[in-house]
Amino acid sequence: MKKLLTFITIILFSLNVNAQVDSLTGCMGIKFGSSTSKVKSMVTSKNAGFNLYHNQTDLVSYTEGTFAGRSCIGAIFSFHDDKLHTIKILLESKYDPKCYDLYLEVREELSKKYGIEPNEIHKYRSPYREGDGYISTGIKLGYIDIASYFNFPDGNVLTIEITKSLSIMLVYQDTNLASTAIEEKNKDLNKDY
Repeated sequence: MKKLLTFITIILFSLNVNAQVDSLTGCMGIKFGSSTSKVKSMVTSKNAGFNLYHNQTDLVSYTEGTFAGRSCIGAIFSFHDDKLHTIKILLESKYDPKCYDLYLEVREELSKKYGIEPNEIHKYRSPYREGDGYISTGIKLGYIDIASYFNFPDGNVLTIEITKSLSIMLVYQDTNLASTAIEEKNKDLNKDY
């Protein structure tokens, strides 16, 4: 009987750990919709070594720090009407040929955390092709694009991609707030026509 209860407990725990998350509310404990001052306060209180780099009403960026136990080049927080809508985290890949391995590792960790399988984007342009062994060079030169995105039931999106500098970029986005920001920015840009 004791073994049966232990077995059931393990099964229930494993089901709970891999259960799908219904919403993406932010990252680093910082919720979408937070004010600029709240974000700055929370980033500072995390003591992750981030240095304030740029501070505007619609954008706050930090250099250096740690994120999920990894070296981080920077973090960018985008706002509209003093509401956080997008968080970009740039992870450093210490060794160029290992950038794809780091990408796969982080993507797997995100998939386990949120219980969602990502949609993959792998685009190879000539002369590069999948499996040719030149993935880092192809990405640097702009011939290979590798990214994944996680669609959440609430409509929010988490994207992970390898940049041309071979860093790993994570983008957490509240699609409703971001869409509003883009619409208003486009409206402002188009009023001169």
